[in-house]
Amino acid sequence: MKVGSELQTIQFMGRVHAFKPFGTADFHVTPNTVVEYQYASSLPDSSLADGFGERFNSASADLNETAPRMSISGFSPAVERARHQELSVSQRIGKNNMQVAFYSDSFVDPVLTGLGDVTAESGEVLPDLYSGTFNYQGNDFSTRGMRVVLQRKLLSDLTATLDYAYGGALGLSQPDVQLQDARASIRSERYQSAAVKFSGSIPKTKTRWIGSNRYSGDHTLTPFD
Repeated sequence: MKVGSELQTIQFMGRVHAFKPFGTADFHVTPNTVVEYQYASSLPDSSLADGFGERFNSASADLNETAPRMSISGFSPAVERARHQELSVSQRIGKNNMQVAFYSDSFVDPVLTGLGDVTAESGEVLPDLYSGTFNYQGNDFSTRGMRVVLQRKLLSDLTATLDYAYGGALGLSQPDVQLQDARASIRSERYQSAAVKFSGSIPKTKTRWIGSNRYSGDHTLTPFD
């Protein structure tokens, strides 16, 4: 078992707090079969993650790693609160690893990132003047999904991973929505995606590398899984 937590405090237009625990419990049925339960409301330091199940991560967590994620609505600040629960079965057969996982995600005050120069006069957006982006508070939602991962060790220093995921995320019910009307058009939709990843190391340089690409048939406002 591994457990931990993050405590986030922000002093901006008032003070907001977020207590975000995470943990995993692994049961090694055999040396090559693992059943794992995960609970996460934040992303633990990647240096703490190791073991059989960690190899199935197919890509970096992109914007999720820029915690804490904050937005405003009606001039009131809020920190994104997310919860991910997952049950997976992993099996190693020779040079091949396989995993099937089922998960449940829920979001409160999800933070959507937009591109463009806006102001905070409406009390609905939190702009970042230096990057030309802004945070916008989406609608709360919950979803369930599944993931299948296949991995093969091609060489001693080269591994290929393929994963397919199906689940829910926030999307727009119609395109070209004005920002002031966006919240009424944001809703949870079902999506599917496929990803391929290659990872390895460069001998004698102590350098590890990862290259990945994910395809999704539709544009989403939040990542899923």
